[in-house]
Amino acid sequence: MKRSLKIAVGLGVPLILILAIIAPYAFPLHNPDALSLDASLNKSTVSPGQTITVTVSEQNKLPRTNELPWVANWRVQNLSMGPYVFLTQYPFGIGGYTAENVSTAKSIAIYPPGIFYFCPLVLSVNSFRLGPLQSVKDSVDLKGYWTQGLTYQPGGGVSEGILHLFVAGRYTLAAGDQCGHLVLRYLIILAP
Repeated sequence: MKRSLKIAVGLGVPLILILAIIAPYAFPLHNPDALSLDASLNKSTVSPGQTITVTVSEQNKLPRTNELPWVANWRVQNLSMGPYVFLTQYPFGIGGYTAENVSTAKSIAIYPPGIFYFCPLVLSVNSFRLGPLQSVKDSVDLKGYWTQGLTYQPGGGVSEGILHLFVAGRYTLAAGDQCGHLVLRYLIILAP
């Protein structure tokens, strides 16, 4: 009997250790409040024509895996980190607003309009998973905003969309995620 107990205890300890190691990854939680969203600008004051890099990051504050379903609980709509909103890699995005359009909550287009993007192949997923204390981030470079139309290229050719360089003024950049978290950053374009 004592020998059986020693064997059972001897086998149980390694099994408990293995479960303790894999549990944070194998048995995820579903807690949107454990996410921390942040956004930063490489410069907050620039001259017209200069490029601004916006970096958005999201961190799982849990020491366990946090798996969240893809939902549409955005506080601000039309946010993305690229031209193909429906194929986004992360559940966050940005949008830009001017003093004229912020009250209508209509974001300016930060990517050229078009349908001919070579978008990556993304398999259908229904959730987003962050490992224990994992952080993900993505960046985008902005120089202005886009409107519908055609731009004639020097030397020939045409591209979709017309880029309008940011003009002097104050802009609001909204970074949000699908769980409803929102971060605002402000950008000042100096008069030439």
